[in-house]
Amino acid sequence: MLSQESHLARNIDRHVTLSGGDASLLAELDAHPRRVPRGSELWQTQRPSDHLYTLCRGWACSYHRSANGSQQILDLFVPGDIMGLRDLTYHDHTSTAVMLTTGQVSAYPVERVSELMRCSRRLDWALQASAARQERLITQRLINVLSHDAVSRIAHLMLEVQHRLQRVDAASGDQFYLPLLQRQIGMLLGMSSVHVSRTLIELSRRGLLERSRRRIHLLDVEALARIADFTTFPYEAGLNPELLPEDGMQR
Repeated sequence: MLSQESHLARNIDRHVTLSGGDASLLAELDAHPRRVPRGSELWQTQRPSDHLYTLCRGWACSYHRSANGSQQILDLFVPGDIMGLRDLTYHDHTSTAVMLTTGQVSAYPVERVSELMRCSRRLDWALQASAARQERLITQRLINVLSHDAVSRIAHLMLEVQHRLQRVDAASGDQFYLPLLQRQIGMLLGMSSVHVSRTLIELSRRGLLERSRRRIHLLDVEALARIADFTTFPYEAGLNPELLPEDGMQR
């Protein structure tokens, strides 16, 4: 298992290669993690956006609550993710974030984030790259929901999660822990919990995946990728080299 610091560093390193000094600055973002129980809210919609959060351990999500009381999950956060990036430029949060499991979270005041970004141009771009790629995840999921059937939606989600966990060595090959309830999967993909259950059974019947309690085993990754029209590009794309052309350190 990687250290708490290396989860974040490895995630950022997918976008930008950091110098030793940059890495030390980045380490400040998760230098003081605190234990947060499952179900705890990290922030609430329309409350001041005054911290950036690093998920050191555990899982979390952000969600939107509609006027009729229904909820839609927007972001799914795994270890190493920086949370609250998209809301950083707003005065108030546009969603609510909650822990899906008990975990460890480090909170970093917004004013110190501003100082950190001024100290390192490379780290500034790394944080912007993380925000852009989180937005890309949501866009990919929306395209998947609007364009594909239930089997494809769930296949895409499983491949997305596997790929993101592999980036921080939190998946064991084609097997990984998924703490989402069927109801929560439905909130993420626009499906009822009954439809999610039937679709998981169908994927198992076709020999594509197995779900045992909260562990997922992908039995045929290539077939799942074909069904979901899944590509790793949104998760692997590095920073545009034209943004930092002077030192040759960009990925």
